[in-house]
Amino acid sequence: MNPNYVHTITHYHNTGSGWTRRIYHGCYFRAVINVSQGSTEETVSNIYTARIPAEEAGSAFAASKGDIVIRGECAAEIGDASGSRVTEILRAHKPFSFRVNAVADNTDHLMDKHWRLGG
Repeated sequence: MNPNYVHTITHYHNTGSGWTRRIYHGCYFRAVINVSQGSTEETVSNIYTARIPAEEAGSAFAASKGDIVIRGECAAEIGDASGSRVTEILRAHKPFSFRVNAVADNTDHLMDKHWRLGG
């Protein structure tokens, strides 16, 4: 396996009727601050990538836009109570947390089979 797959991540998946939490070990996580220069101003954005090995994810892996990824183990449950809302959990774990806006199934590769979650 790739030597960069050293992180533990917590993945919260929105099932539509609630949130499921899974913790994955031996994953890749990267957070980059991107600065781009326009004609009159600079724009700063964060780019996140998490990769979960296929063997770690298992055959029942599910991910979609709007899911949450946090680097490390997170025991928090997402709910309606104060302190357990999505934005509060994201804020508490910044800069190592993000909302998923892209999911790629790379499990058909010959090597390094994984799921990629981007934000």
